[in-house]
Amino acid sequence: MLINGRNTNMSFYGVKSLPSLSRPVAEQADDILRALNMVSPNIQKLNQGTHVYGVRKTLELLKKTTRLDTFSKEGISFKLEGKKIRLGSPDSSTLIVEELGNKNQKLRDVKIRFNRLENADGFSSGMSDVNTFLSNIFEKLDFALLQIRKFFVNSDINSVMEKLVSRASFRNENAKLVDDIRTLFVEIQAEIDSISNLNSRSRIKNGYQFVKKGGTHGSKQIDFENIGTNNEKFSVNILSGRTGEKHLYIKIQGENSEPKHFFINPKGEALKETNFSRVLKVGDKNVYCSQRELDSPLLGIQLETLKNEMVKYKQYIQAAIQRREILKEHMTTGEIGVIDEECLDLIKTVRDLLKACKTRIKNIKETDRKKAFKQKYRIETVMSSPSLNLKDITPAHESIYLSFPVMQGVECLKIIILGQNDKIKKSLFINGDKMIKFNATSLGRSKRKDTLTNYHSQEEIDNSGLREYLLMAKSRLESVPLARKKGKTA
Repeated sequence: MLINGRNTNMSFYGVKSLPSLSRPVAEQADDILRALNMVSPNIQKLNQGTHVYGVRKTLELLKKTTRLDTFSKEGISFKLEGKKIRLGSPDSSTLIVEELGNKNQKLRDVKIRFNRLENADGFSSGMSDVNTFLSNIFEKLDFALLQIRKFFVNSDINSVMEKLVSRASFRNENAKLVDDIRTLFVEIQAEIDSISNLNSRSRIKNGYQFVKKGGTHGSKQIDFENIGTNNEKFSVNILSGRTGEKHLYIKIQGENSEPKHFFINPKGEALKETNFSRVLKVGDKNVYCSQRELDSPLLGIQLETLKNEMVKYKQYIQAAIQRREILKEHMTTGEIGVIDEECLDLIKTVRDLLKACKTRIKNIKETDRKKAFKQKYRIETVMSSPSLNLKDITPAHESIYLSFPVMQGVECLKIIILGQNDKIKKSLFINGDKMIKFNATSLGRSKRKDTLTNYHSQEEIDNSGLREYLLMAKSRLESVPLARKKGKTA
């Protein structure tokens, strides 16, 4: 500019020894630089992430609620009382302040490094002009930068910013373990859901020795207790987040440690704290795991433990379903077979012999003699029960437990084959000339849980061993004297 006919425009650029900024202005510059370095990364992320849903609206809101005008690699611009001021910071110690014209040409340019003036261009009255310019600008920018900082503290804005953050994720072997666990969980749930009967489904799901019994009703979560070399507790589930995105949830807890939570999204990123849902809240805000945490060898060992237990659990469920299908097939009526006349006559003979034997034993009054009698003929009785246990009677040293219960007014025959320690090995139930499908669980009377009566086929009757068992029972009972012979003891 011209003053009194001469050019008074002064530039300090290139001068070896520049005048110092006033102390108040230097302190202001330091505050502005720190604030700028604090907000610039978030502003640049927004500016570079306009392809992400919600970012454009956030940028518009940022401009509307603050004095921000434009964003570029060179810095951020403000509109202050008709002036356009751009702030830049090429490194953490350097602050650049520029006043721009209508076509973004530089009218004034100041560079401050380590609170010292390195360049001042476009000033006409020396350092007083520089200090006055910076002081006025810094006072206005201090409030503007405070508005920006408050803007990014807002929780709604944070949720948008989280979409732009480059986060740690599972990788290498730990990533493969996470994928295997997710696949196993889906396969296990498919196996469990294939069981149509709700009681059977619950019984099989909770029948595994390391599964925690009585989990949350309706939840598909699997809780393992005391597994691995360190007797840890593991929980695994697949959950839908508030946006519908599926997360693999894993919780790991040692015997004497706080639980570790992992909410793993499809990208392999893991939250360790989050208000995930109404019923599952860990912490008050979203906190992601670091790369170091996700690469941890200890975590890899724990994930391997969980995976191996899930493999065993899946095998257990498959075996349980297979056993159930076999039992279901066994307990379903197809062809109905008929017991032949020879066996029916044997049943009547055994019934008469059993009743006579029971009477014979009952008539022995002396306890010692009664005990000796039963030991001699290897017979056991059950108090208040019309049954006999013929001990060690088959070639395999099994026992035959015989009784004649009445079902719907009809006298039937129940045969239970007992192994060592009276373990039930086989059971037959005869009603008239039919053999009913029946699996005894105890020797005593038990309430039937099923409501249908199913019958064996002819082939099953022929292969049941019924005739052989009846002949063995007949032979043993015929060896028992039915009345005391005079002058002899039993």
